[in-house]
Amino acid sequence: MQVAGYRIGMIDLFRGVGPRVLSHKTMEQIWWRRQFLGLRCDLSLLPPLRPAKVEIRMQPRESSKYEGFARELERVKGGEYLEVLLRAAMCQAAVETLYAADGPDGAPAYVQWLISAENQHLLHAQQPGRYPNLASDAVLLEGAYTFVQYRRTGVMANGMGQLLYIARERGGKVAFTYVAPDNLASLRGCAAVGFLADHLRTNVRRMGVRSSRVGAMDSAASAAWDLATSSRK
Repeated sequence: MQVAGYRIGMIDLFRGVGPRVLSHKTMEQIWWRRQFLGLRCDLSLLPPLRPAKVEIRMQPRESSKYEGFARELERVKGGEYLEVLLRAAMCQAAVETLYAADGPDGAPAYVQWLISAENQHLLHAQQPGRYPNLASDAVLLEGAYTFVQYRRTGVMANGMGQLLYIARERGGKVAFTYVAPDNLASLRGCAAVGFLADHLRTNVRRMGVRSSRVGAMDSAASAAWDLATSSRK
């Protein structure tokens, strides 16, 4: 695949991901099932923005020209290398709208997509069968990524909070995002900006064919949310 002007070949992929993770992820393309907590935020009830340790400003970028992930591939390994490649693939597919913030030194700090009903077809085309359709007054926040250099600075909560305010200013009523139940840090960050657990999304891949099913929260999903947010109660 192409990332910011240079091509990621199989040798680069093997070195970056490692044989064990690459083998596991290859098998997932054939047979895979994973659940995600569907989080919902009422945009009329947003809390004040949480300040980060560094000042950032989320701004729209043309995703197909965004170069921030190229440097990051030199800093990460294993599964995280694949996470960066997934976001680079979203850029390559011109999924909109990408918002990005740089740190005081000009280096990439945080990125996330703010996807509206009008442009959700780009995401569905790039990842078919993965996400539910959005209503006209809903937005989806997806692809959140904090760059290595700016982790533990609070830029995720601040950047995501900025996007929620932007969505509200543009007429949005509700926002959704999806987080794996074992990603406690991201669940806490989402809770901090006003998201609440709403539903459970089950993604399935069978012989390369993807499907997605939305249902009610089960006991395991509720327990994961309670564990992540217990310090807030």
